Amino acid sequence: MTEPTREQLEETAKTLLAEALRRASTFMQHFIGMPDHAAVIVATSKMDELLGAAIRERLLPCVEKKDEFLDSERGLGTFSNRIIMAYRLGIIDASLARALHIFRRMRNVFAHAYEGQTLEVSPHAERIAELAHGIDSMPNLVSLRKTFEEVLPTLTPTRIHFVIAATDVIAKCELAITIVRRIDGVAAKTVKYP
Repeated sequence: MTEPTREQLEETAKTLLAEALRRASTFMQHFIGMPDHAAVIVATSKMDELLGAAIRERLLPCVEKKDEFLDSERGLGTFSNRIIMAYRLGIIDASLARALHIFRRMRNVFAHAYEGQTLEVSPHAERIAELAHGIDSMPNLVSLRKTFEEVLPTLTPTRIHFVIAATDVIAKCELAITIVRRIDGVAAKTVKYP
């Protein structure tokens, strides 16, 4: 059996990403009308959950009955550590890691300082602007933005950018689960230890 070419892999990834974007968009539509803090916390929790699943997919199975490595208060129990490990394992690229860290920081502020926090104020507005940078160069996201602008004309540009950026990041995390390959455990099984 021949290995797929780079072009074939890229075409497959584009198709899978388009499907993941549709699912993520449906997920995010449930939170469009919710307060900012709820939308940020729920979207970021979804990212955390998907990233944990991608890491589990990459790692060899646990030898113990219960795998606590990714549980809270363990090595990869925090979102920050999961982002770092996913990047270091090659599950996500640097730009997705940066976006995940931005969402993590926003979530932390919303979770711990509810009063006066909205996406429209600093530092959130600047973080959303950073996440939205480049959206116009991605056809799938341009189409998504136009849909949101037409269907929900009362949404602020910042809120639309948040929803689009969150949709994009959730879709990419979901895609990572699909395309990541498990670490090859053959070497560990064949090495003879004295």
